[in-house]
Amino acid sequence: MKTAVNEELDNFIDEDLGEDLDDPMVHAALNAALRAEEAGIEALIDEEIYEDGETDEENLEEEKLVDDEKETDDVALSLGEGLWEIRCKLDREMEALKLLLDSMGNDEHPVIKSAMFRPDRPGYIYVELRAGIRRDVAMALAARACLGTLIRTRSMRFTPCPDTTALLDMDECSWLPGTWAWIRGPKLYRGDIGFIFLRKNKRTRERTKWVAVVPRIDIYQTKATPSKRPAAQTLNVNDLILQFKMELEFGRDFGFWGQTFNYSGYLLLWLEEADLYPPKPPPAPLLEEFDLFLRLPVLGQNRWGEHRLTAWQQRSTAQDRVKIIMGQYEGAVGVLLSRTNEEAEVYLPAQDEAVVVGVRNLQIQLQVGDHVRVVNGEYKGQTGYITTMDGEWVDVTEPQQAIEIHILALDVEFYTAPTVIQFQSHKFEVGDEICAIAGPHLSKVGTVGAIHDGWLAVTVADTEQVDIFYRDARHTTSPKTNRMVETMKKAHIDMYSQYKERDKLAMALPPPVSALSAEPAAVIPERRPITCLFPEVNILQKPVWRPRYKAPSAASSSLEQRPIRADHPSLNLPAPTWLLSHDFVPHRIKLIEITCEGPILEYYMPTEDGLQVHIRDCNTTRTTPVDNIRHLLPEKAQELVVPIVGEYRGKLMKVKEYGLDECSLTEFGAKRITKKGYRYPRCQTIELAITAPPKK
Repeated sequence: MKTAVNEELDNFIDEDLGEDLDDPMVHAALNAALRAEEAGIEALIDEEIYEDGETDEENLEEEKLVDDEKETDDVALSLGEGLWEIRCKLDREMEALKLLLDSMGNDEHPVIKSAMFRPDRPGYIYVELRAGIRRDVAMALAARACLGTLIRTRSMRFTPCPDTTALLDMDECSWLPGTWAWIRGPKLYRGDIGFIFLRKNKRTRERTKWVAVVPRIDIYQTKATPSKRPAAQTLNVNDLILQFKMELEFGRDFGFWGQTFNYSGYLLLWLEEADLYPPKPPPAPLLEEFDLFLRLPVLGQNRWGEHRLTAWQQRSTAQDRVKIIMGQYEGAVGVLLSRTNEEAEVYLPAQDEAVVVGVRNLQIQLQVGDHVRVVNGEYKGQTGYITTMDGEWVDVTEPQQAIEIHILALDVEFYTAPTVIQFQSHKFEVGDEICAIAGPHLSKVGTVGAIHDGWLAVTVADTEQVDIFYRDARHTTSPKTNRMVETMKKAHIDMYSQYKERDKLAMALPPPVSALSAEPAAVIPERRPITCLFPEVNILQKPVWRPRYKAPSAASSSLEQRPIRADHPSLNLPAPTWLLSHDFVPHRIKLIEITCEGPILEYYMPTEDGLQVHIRDCNTTRTTPVDNIRHLLPEKAQELVVPIVGEYRGKLMKVKEYGLDECSLTEFGAKRITKKGYRYPRCQTIELAITAPPKK
């Protein structure tokens, strides 16, 4: 017999179900289930509303039977048959599940078999009832959840399908609001980063996901060639009003050139139509990229500091000094041994143990005297030593260049590995024969070539060099074997006497370039190799490859690093004194040293006194006399060159037809010439200099 409470709940549910619009694909699965199941299962569906508003005529009589047999039909709900989908408050799904389960009490025969939610379906929970539960009990349970713990629902439905496990599985690409994504399409924005956020339509209460992207639009059409894409910058609303006489309403979106923009000047892409790279692992913007999103209204004021802290944590690598800011070991300072995207292994000298903590619970610990590098801002790439620390700010000084930089501590990183463990606590010396008893180099035997803080640079089999943490090593014999020290003592030689006034230990280098896929992916910092200062070591400054850019080709990189032959024809050329003028400043002319050592260099600009030139050695800029360098001659067609004399002096050209003595040229970036009998400009091969493509 139907009670007054059940009747009231049924009326409440029926009012809301009348306004429910379901997805057509759900109806397709629903109809298949209705035709296959018995009449009792068919009675679960109250009504079917299609996208075109028409009702299936074949189901009208079945709906009448459902109304007549409402009190006697049983509902067989199981994991293989269906779930109740109930709407709840956004970002409070776990709280809704807890309140729903608590409301059931300690019943010996609980109605709910399981309850769960999906992270890629925010605002909904899924409830599975035990088999044999009557329809009125199921409706009363759902209504109780809606009234007691959730918002007033407008879409509560039972979803029968052949395999509900697929419904509960996470989508391969689940885009959550508040995260970042790499753009794959449109092509103009390929490789750019976008911010995903959620919007709610106040009229229809519909929630949709959007991607905010910094637009690449030149409203004044000032770009040199159509092939170059404009720089990423937000649209200025005032410029649009003055240039195109547009009438814009404050705070409202507007359309421009067939695209949607918000009033802050950001391009908005509907997530359903945007082409994004898979979020595995989720991307994180560079600091300069994040600064372009500061005007986005959906980004809170605290997101700036949070992102800088996150970027700082993701930059941390093995051998860095870190501080645990949360958890059982809060406040402890240690050395980072290894790290993944989610967790890190940290050795704590005070506790003399290694612990595993979450990456978000770590903070890089700086102190006066650390050798750091600036990673963001005007002085990006500058190295120096910390001289002063004042809260979130530090002063970085480079004694040789007399430069002092006042910068946020979040915008610097360790350039050489800091000191965490005192050298006196080690039981190892240079020359000791050791064996690895733990870690990735387990059971390897070698000789210690250098020691830096807690790390041993061990040479294995006279060729391979590995880094072993001192707690993961032991001497091969007792007492220890050290032929180097024994030989030095017999000869009365101080093995460290020639290295006074400088670090006698090892120096950590930046992580090597990872050969990863060209598609966006996170670069996992690797343990940085340690190189002994016997002899002097040139510190590499080439940064880790950013995953958003195309991976460097192995063939091209090996060609650049290939040593120059002593009989190279460019070595017979005269000194390029023409580089002392400013006519060639925009071009990246390729140069080699007359000593045939080192990689191919790039011309940058002449010095102020006009006696030397600045050149790029990898990503390092240095000065050198023009007598020590020579320019490279073209060797094939389609190479980019710059004539050094004549009518086209200092102009970027391309070799159309190559000859040992003379080449025909075309202007770089110009349209193809179709005129019959046209004579291309010609120039002596010896008067051409190879240049790298211009930077975009």
